[in-house]
Amino acid sequence: MDCEPQPHFRSDLPTDPAALIAWLAKRNLDKNGKMNVNGVAKDMWSLSDGYWLRPAERAALYRAVATIDGISLVPNSKDGAGRVGTGVAWADPGESTSQVMWIFDEKTHVLLGSPSYSVVTPPHIVDKPGQRS
Repeated sequence: MDCEPQPHFRSDLPTDPAALIAWLAKRNLDKNGKMNVNGVAKDMWSLSDGYWLRPAERAALYRAVATIDGISLVPNSKDGAGRVGTGVAWADPGESTSQVMWIFDEKTHVLLGSPSYSVVTPPHIVDKPGQRS
């Protein structure tokens, strides 16, 4: 199976938090046509963790988090390595008592991980596949 490199740069994200929420909601509608918070939160996690975002895009993403019903901020949360940061949590619809959470460093806003895992090596931007720095 061939592996095709995919760019991890998004130039199409809205930089206004409300517009970004609308963009995410449109991608994550439930069977009743309402926003699926779990899908939106996971998309936000994926965008934050897996893509290089322009500062205005990243700011909109983080500002949007605070305005979505069903997503909450949890101060003094710990990732899998015990590092303390601000957690962004939402309920897992498949589990009545489970929360999903991503944890960010309070000063740098870098994703640390979740309660069950840690980000060991932050992503780096390179010019071509195979480049290491």
